[in-house]
Amino acid sequence: MIFYFSGTGNSLHAAKTLAEALNTELISMPDARRSGRMKFCAQPGEPIGFVFPVYAWDVPCLVTEFVRAAEIETQPGAHVFAIFTCGANTGETFAKFKQTLREKGITLAAAYDLVMPDNYIVMLKAPPAEKQREMLAKADQRLQTIRENVAAGKREISIEAKNPPKLFSGLLSWGFNTFAMGTKKFYATEKCTKCGLCEKICPLGVIAVGAEGPAWKAGACAKCLACINRCPVQAIEYGNGTKNKLRYVHPDLNA
Repeated sequence: MIFYFSGTGNSLHAAKTLAEALNTELISMPDARRSGRMKFCAQPGEPIGFVFPVYAWDVPCLVTEFVRAAEIETQPGAHVFAIFTCGANTGETFAKFKQTLREKGITLAAAYDLVMPDNYIVMLKAPPAEKQREMLAKADQRLQTIRENVAAGKREISIEAKNPPKLFSGLLSWGFNTFAMGTKKFYATEKCTKCGLCEKICPLGVIAVGAEGPAWKAGACAKCLACINRCPVQAIEYGNGTKNKLRYVHPDLNA
């Protein structure tokens, strides 16, 4: 079984590729939480994977909370692996996630980073289309190697991106999770067609589309930017930080 969290499709693409190759179940962490399905039992010989994006050089809070709340029964010798999709580097993601699994009695046997286009356009810019295609082609090449190694049960830590010093990583993660992005600055422009997609895809279910368009509940936000990047008419903004910026969605989600 492979657990995944994905805002704009990078991690979903990686998780789906592995699930198909390994002939195993694909499980959305947000969907599992919403449905109340939080008990899982791996079959003998079945690998267990976790695939998710890096947020501010750390594990997304949604992922950490899911793992802590879930009951995941592993078989002796189960091959447990993780893939961290990122725009540039992973910071303390590996160390933090390994510790979270250890607290649940699960040993992480293999971990990989996978550099893909960044979607965090509140502070950054999505790469232009040509650069996106180049990055995705390289990611798919690496994903092929990861797929082969996971299928073979290879135990390895393969983090290729150059990572920042631990102190910087910790400060950025703390600042991001403490101060960055509530829901107050989200809004929809007059371009909104009230299609309801943002409500449907929000991993925490904090968006409700009414007669006047989408409204965001106060406080909770997964910081995935799925609502902004996946809006079919680019009607959703976050303050002034996303205005006139290119959106990014993995091609699989537009197919």
